[in-house]
Amino acid sequence: MEGGAEFSQAAAVYYASYDAYLAERQRDTGELIHNATYSEAWFNAYLGPSTSPTWAPWETYPQWRIYDVGFLVSEIFAAIKGPDVIMQMYKDVAGGKNFETVFAETFGMSWADAVPILSRALAKEVA
Repeated sequence: MEGGAEFSQAAAVYYASYDAYLAERQRDTGELIHNATYSEAWFNAYLGPSTSPTWAPWETYPQWRIYDVGFLVSEIFAAIKGPDVIMQMYKDVAGGKNFETVFAETFGMSWADAVPILSRALAKEVA
């Protein structure tokens, strides 16, 4: 759920101007855009390895990917369920549910089933 704060900040600060929001989005996610490294397969591997409570599955990736990929995933979540979905998911996880349960309850599908869909969308977005 990393990256949600970056997305929420951009949406809150630049709510009055879509162009200003897009400029901030570019600053936050620009390293992903038009970079052939970030393919559907890359996103699938990045999003799918584990929902481990530790950082171990992501130690081989550049640190910032947690935030910029998370920004874009949070943007997708908000587009599907509205802007309050991110805070509700944080609340539910903080209340003791694991991410997989919260995701399934929120979106009506498992995280494992969602990863390929998200990966395809992300790859098209950054192409």
